[in-house]
Amino acid sequence: MILLILFLLLSLAGYGWAVRQRWMVVGFGSLPAAALCYFFTGIGVAHALKSGRFFSVPFGGYAVGGSDAALVGSLLAWLIAWIAVFLFVTRRWNP
Repeated sequence: MILLILFLLLSLAGYGWAVRQRWMVVGFGSLPAAALCYFFTGIGVAHALKSGRFFSVPFGGYAVGGSDAALVGSLLAWLIAWIAVFLFVTRRWNP
């Protein structure tokens, strides 16, 4: 459902609505996209390494249990990346 909403917001961005309501797309789109990327990459890395543990990507790796700094840092990195993507997608294009 979150991916459907994400693609809907991206399609609205191309249609012109989101250019006027840019903050809504950036705010409501980047939070679920960052969380999904964090979880899917962590599970994907664990699956690729054939490990039964979750990996915190890009910070923390295997040792996540000690503190929440790796979790917060990784989520912030994904959040900043998705904010940049949404800001690029929703910018005004001058012909």
